[in-house]
Amino acid sequence: MKLEELRELQAQKQNGESINEVMLRTENQPPEVAQEMVPDEEGFVDSDIVIPRYKITQPTTRIEDAQPGNFRNVLTGEESSELENVIFLKRANGRILFKKDDYSGTRECWSYDGVVPSPQVKEKTGHNPKCDRCITTMANKKIVHCHFAIWKDEPPQCKEVISFLGLDQSGLPFWICFHGSAIPVVKGFLGTMYLKKKQGIAQGKNICLRDFKLTIGLNLKVSAKGKYYVPTFKSQEYIENKEEREAMSALFSQLNSKTMAETITIEETLDI
Repeated sequence: MKLEELRELQAQKQNGESINEVMLRTENQPPEVAQEMVPDEEGFVDSDIVIPRYKITQPTTRIEDAQPGNFRNVLTGEESSELENVIFLKRANGRILFKKDDYSGTRECWSYDGVVPSPQVKEKTGHNPKCDRCITTMANKKIVHCHFAIWKDEPPQCKEVISFLGLDQSGLPFWICFHGSAIPVVKGFLGTMYLKKKQGIAQGKNICLRDFKLTIGLNLKVSAKGKYYVPTFKSQEYIENKEEREAMSALFSQLNSKTMAETITIEETLDI
C-alpha cells in the first residue's frame, strides 16, 4: 500500500472511523468494488510487489559498480548515502554464519528468527544446518544450543542479525539487515526507542516503533581489521499526526506476514 492509497482510505472515512475500520469495511465489499484487487492497465496487482532489501556497501564489496559507504538497493542497484524519513514497521531477529575469513557473502547456515535454522539451508547448501536450534529463551535465561553461536575467546562465528521492515519516504516497503559491527549501534537505537515507549506508557500513550520517522546515515570506522561503515541514526522524529500514525498501523497489519525469506529467495532467483 502506497501513501496515495492511504490518502484514499482517509477520504473514505465515515462518522469518525479509523483507518483500520475503513479497511475492514472496504474489505467486506464485493470483489469488484475492492480497488486493490483490480489490475492496472498493464495487469499488475498489489500482490505482485517484491519488497527490496538495502545493504551497506563496505570497502570489501565485490560488486563492480558499488560505491562503498552507501545503502544499496539489492534489486534495483540504486544507492544512497543516507535513508531519509524512513519508518520501521517491525523488527525481526535472526542469525547468519559465513565461512571463517570468507568475504564472498556465501552463507553456511542461517535463521530468520534466531531460534531455528531456515529449512532452506539444506536445499541451498547441500548440507544440514549446524544445529537443530540456535538460541532459545527459558525463564528469561538465554540458552545457546549451537556451538557456532557461543562466545569463547572471540565473538561467535555465527552472527546476530537484526532486520527491519520499513517504508521509504515515498511510501514503498523495504527490508534492511544489520549484523557484525552494526549491532551495537542498532541495539543502542532500539534501547532509545524502548525508553520512549516506556515514557509513553507512563503518560498513557501507546508508542510504537512505527510512530517515528528516521534518517539513517553511515560512519566510516578504522580499526586493526581495516575500514568499514556502521550505521548512525541521525534523527528520530515522532509522528504527531494521528491519522498518519493510524495509517502506519494499517500498513503494519497488512505487511506483518511478510518475511525476509521471500526477498532473499527472489534475489537468489534473479542471481543478484
